[in-house]
Amino acid sequence: MQIRGWHIDGFGVLHDYRVDDIPAGLTVFSGPNEAGKSTLLAFIRGMMFGFVPGPAGTGQYPPLRGGRHGGEIVLGDQDGTTHVIERYAGRRGVRATREGQPVPDDTLSRLLGGMDRHLFDAVFAFNLADLQALEHLGHAEIQEHLALTGIAGAARSPAEAIRALDARLALVLQDSRPGGRGKRGQDPLDALTARLDRARAAAAAYDDVRREEAEAQDRITALGGDVRSARASTERATLSVRLWPAWQARREAVADLGRVSHDDAVAASAA
Repeated sequence: MQIRGWHIDGFGVLHDYRVDDIPAGLTVFSGPNEAGKSTLLAFIRGMMFGFVPGPAGTGQYPPLRGGRHGGEIVLGDQDGTTHVIERYAGRRGVRATREGQPVPDDTLSRLLGGMDRHLFDAVFAFNLADLQALEHLGHAEIQEHLALTGIAGAARSPAEAIRALDARLALVLQDSRPGGRGKRGQDPLDALTARLDRARAAAAAYDDVRREEAEAQDRITALGGDVRSARASTERATLSVRLWPAWQARREAVADLGRVSHDDAVAASAA
């Protein structure tokens, strides 16, 4: 993305201020104090990311010389296409056109390539106050400060984070030494040891429960076999009881048949 120009309708001391056809490469704007250089930077920031009211936002630049609060900024993409972004304070959103034709609302976000206000301020929009702050930093701290431009909105420097971690580590080590005590007079190491012992006891109890469960399952399986055997015996006994009368009648019939056959044989011999 390239800034190719703008038209400031009204913003701070700037009114009806138009710049067109900014060439590619580095462009320098110079002027005396109060000429409007910081105001121009605030306008560009506001056009890209919105006019935020309050002391830290661009809403602190009301038009002092007339015009509506806002204007247009002309952006070019890598294909050489020109986009015009129009934004005014108090009106939600932006109006974007490409070569004079309306384009979707997300066009500006696409042109910015995902860059937000914090990254823009950290990399492109630092001012004299930011540069003066660097004068009081050492070489290593300057490197850290510049490294943070890739972490927009970071709350602390790496050195501050390391110091905070070192302080926390010192407290932990102090509490862990013999005689070091927590808030309630308990040695943190003893407390951790007690927790570990309880965890081991719970693990051992769990193994015992699982073993008892396996034994109970074996007993259930064995009892299931006994139940099946008992049912088979019961069925055989029931069948025997039901067949007993028929079996008894057959037995008597066989006996009667034997006696009849014997009598017939005796009669035949006598004849």
